[in-house]
Amino acid sequence: MKFQYIIDKFKKISLLFCIIFFVGYILFSLRTHLTGREAFSLDYPEVSFVGELFLDTDFAVEEIKNLLVGENVLSKPHTFDVNQEKLKDLFLKLEWVKNVSIIKSYPSNLSIVIEPKKVIAYFIKEEKFFPIDSDGNILDIPLDAYKGILVSGDGGNFALPHFLEVMNDYPNILDRVVFLQYVNNLRWNVYLYSMDDTGLLIKFDNHDFEEGVKKIDFMDKNQDLLKRDIVEIDIRDVNKVLIKQRVN
Repeated sequence: MKFQYIIDKFKKISLLFCIIFFVGYILFSLRTHLTGREAFSLDYPEVSFVGELFLDTDFAVEEIKNLLVGENVLSKPHTFDVNQEKLKDLFLKLEWVKNVSIIKSYPSNLSIVIEPKKVIAYFIKEEKFFPIDSDGNILDIPLDAYKGILVSGDGGNFALPHFLEVMNDYPNILDRVVFLQYVNNLRWNVYLYSMDDTGLLIKFDNHDFEEGVKKIDFMDKNQDLLKRDIVEIDIRDVNKVLIKQRVN
């Protein structure tokens, strides 16, 4: 009796296995017939961005597409066939990507969340605009236009983070900065919007830069310096402020 029980149990298990296999085969064949593929393929990855995307969206999408195609990501049969770490490393090599998160949802979904680099200004060279990231690096992505502070002069991109660090304490000045010129790899010419939109130049010296900014701020708050009808303030010597009046 015990032997017969084992045989009956084996038959039931075998029958169940055959049913599962048959149903699976039918579903697989149906999918193959409908799609023309011999295996399940990845859905197109869901791509989203965290933070401000400073470059043209079409450019970003094209770079993402080229990367995925180059790695045959869309031809993988299942999500687990995608090498997450390798894909992340490749994304981080893109000029404009600061960080990326790649999330797998089995069996066939892939979510890619990209954090673009933060741009603090734009470098002008040969009439082209190049973004400068928060570390002062000039990104090799020429743009048709810029929105923010424009910088020129060799070394200006690497001196910029310190400039902004100091200026962040003086928003009444920083908010009016439109153009920075780094002169002889030594000091700043700072161009502000003036009250009549004709422009105001402030010449700083690097050695006393922080003292110079502090003095300009003090004179503005107490004497309305930046509201006067002037075209230039020379504070390369913090003990002797030279002011040039506008000639009408």
